[in-house]
This record gives sequence, C-alpha cells and structure tokens, in this order.
Amino acid sequence: MENTLVTQKLTRKVQLKCLEALIEIKKICEKHNLQYYLIGGTALGAYRHKGFIPWDDDIDIGMPRIDYEKFLQVAQQELGDNYYLQTPKTEFNFVFPFTKIRINNTLYKESSIKHLNIHHGVFVDIFPLDTVPENKLSANTQKNLIKFCNRIRAAKISHQRKIHFKNIIKSFLKLYPSSLLRKQYNYALLMGAKSQSRKMGNLLSAYPYGTEIMDKSIFAKGKKIEFEGINFSVPNQIEKFLIKMYGEDYMQLPPLEKRITHLPSEIAGI
Repeated sequence: MENTLVTQKLTRKVQLKCLEALIEIKKICEKHNLQYYLIGGTALGAYRHKGFIPWDDDIDIGMPRIDYEKFLQVAQQELGDNYYLQTPKTEFNFVFPFTKIRINNTLYKESSIKHLNIHHGVFVDIFPLDTVPENKLSANTQKNLIKFCNRIRAAKISHQRKIHFKNIIKSFLKLYPSSLLRKQYNYALLMGAKSQSRKMGNLLSAYPYGTEIMDKSIFAKGKKIEFEGINFSVPNQIEKFLIKMYGEDYMQLPPLEKRITHLPSEIAGI
C-alpha cells in the first residue's frame, strides 16, 4: 500500500509539471491563432475525468500540419528558458518524427530511450495531424512507408546487448542514416498534403496504425472542455473521436490490473 501511495503522489507531481507546460503551449497557440487539440489519453481524461486519467503521466497534443509547422517556428522563443523544443532538427540524436516540449532542470528518463544522448526532461508530446490520401494505392504506400520508418526508428533506440538473431538485424538497421530516415518520414507524412482527402489524423500514434485516422469533420475547429480546471481544445466531435480510439464503452474504467502507471526509474526536478 505504501509503494502504491508513493507512486500516486509521484505521478501527480509529474502530471502537474506537465500541466505547466501545457498551459504555456496553450498560450502560444492562442496568441498566434494556432489550432491544437488534446488527443489520445489526454482527450479521454478530459472528457471522462475532467483532467488526467489518474494513472496516466503524460500529455498528448495534436495540431493540423500547417499549425504544427507554424508552432515550431515560434515555440522556442515564446517558451523562453524554462523549456526546450525537442525535434529532429534541434537535436540530432532525437529519432522521433514529432515534437516534445521538455521542461528544463527536470529529469524523466524513459527506459526505452535512456541510453540516448538527448534532453531527458519531463515532457509534453506534440504530434502533427496529417492528411491521409483517399486513393487506396497512395494510402497503402503511406502506411507501409511509415511502418518501415517506425521499424528503423525502433532499431535505433534499441539497447539490447544479448547476441540474438533479431538483435543482429537491429544492429544493422541502426546503421541506417538518421538524415535519410527523417527525409523518408517527412515524405510519407506529407503524401496527402495536396489532396482533397477528407481523412486526417495522427500517423505517428503509439496505437495501432489507423486508430487515430478519421474524418476531418471530427476535428474541425475544436471545442473547449475542462481539463484540470482549465478549458482546453479537443476535437469538435469528441464523442466520435473517443469511440474511434477506444470503442463504445470508453466511459467505463478498465479493471484495476490494467490501471498501470509507467514511471521511469530516474525522475528529478519535480
């Protein structure tokens, strides 16, 4: 019981630190008239709990591609010295094709990437929301190229030391040039940019491919709902968004054994 209480208190501290960053991101978006949405588990938390899912310890934001690119142009200057804009362009060893806003003077080393020489502060994830081609051939090409890039990325962040056939393959995949990986990610993500497709979503989701792809009308201009006592933007048709991601019973709490908090072993500055 004591360990559980310690985990809960530590999780809450991380949540509140992430909330500080989210508030700053919201201010920037409103100042520059940029569209953003709480997505993933953060959107579910906002709708179901009016805040964080109690056992969740991160924040996910989505921005339409055009707003995402504009945000990247102004973010670091607007955020100031308390935050770090982490992208493949600002940090070479950062192999993720999206953005993290890291909080300076904090430490949150995720086990999967703790060996990478990058900023490891507490973070908020920001994903571009990209258009998915309606043409089946183009859509399949986009899907397969993203899966290929994800496999290369997974190999690059892998830190397996045991001699195993799969690990030998990963060792070769690690040699894949990071600059080429970034170009291929960008090519895949922007394949539908000039099309009139009605579908878009987070193509870089940790969920199975397609989970966060849906009709643009579901996102639209968004609407404000409460999250930790503050109004933030979520997809306009939030119920349809959550059904697409989590199914019809998204308001039901999972069983206790599935309410898992994945805190890293190294946390500081919170």
